[in-house]
Amino acid sequence: MEATWQDGLRGRTIIPAVGDYLVYEVASLSFIVVRTGEHEFKAHYNACQHRGRQLVERGGRGARLFRCPYHGWSWSIAGTLKEINLRMGFPRRA
Repeated sequence: MEATWQDGLRGRTIIPAVGDYLVYEVASLSFIVVRTGEHEFKAHYNACQHRGRQLVERGGRGARLFRCPYHGWSWSIAGTLKEINLRMGFPRRA
């Protein structure tokens, strides 16, 4: 049987360090599960909020942000929008 991220949360072995992440797929949905703190994990849709482009193809280590490969929008590992490139047509944030 293949290990899942739920197993990793119990054993803390699959996602051992802050910034480490994996891609978890359920049916047609794809999620990024990332360790954001010593005892904290978050799951985000593995899709850019702009055009729906997949953010990452596979798990990795030491991420500080996730960046869309299409237009370059980026989010912190906690899920906060960090940067919008190509702002044409988007209002500036206060």
